[in-house]
Amino acid sequence: MGTQAFACGIAGLPLWLLSYAWLPFALLGREADFAWYAVVVGEIGALAAGTLAVSLGLVARRRSVPGEPERRRATRGLALGAVVLTLVVVPNIVGMLLIGRPVL
Repeated sequence: MGTQAFACGIAGLPLWLLSYAWLPFALLGREADFAWYAVVVGEIGALAAGTLAVSLGLVARRRSVPGEPERRRATRGLALGAVVLTLVVVPNIVGMLLIGRPVL
C-alpha cells in the first residue's frame, strides 16, 4: 500500500502542473475553452491523487513496521500527497482573497 501511496503522490504532481495550462494562452492573449477544461481536470485529478496518497500513506504506515522500506515509501507518499494538496488548495485560496471571487 505504501507503493500505491507513493505512486499517487507522484501522479498528483503532473496533474497539478496541468492546472496551469491556461497560462500560455493568457500570455499570448488568446482564450481557449479546452484550456479551461484541462485546468478543471488537472485540479480535480490532483486533488483526488493527493487525497488518495495521504489516505493510503496513513493506512500503510499504520500497517507496517518501523524501519521497513514499505513504511518509508508510505511516508514519502503521504508527504507527496500533502504537498500536492497544498499546491492545489493554497493558490486557489490566495487567488480568491486577492481577486474577491473564485479563480475558476
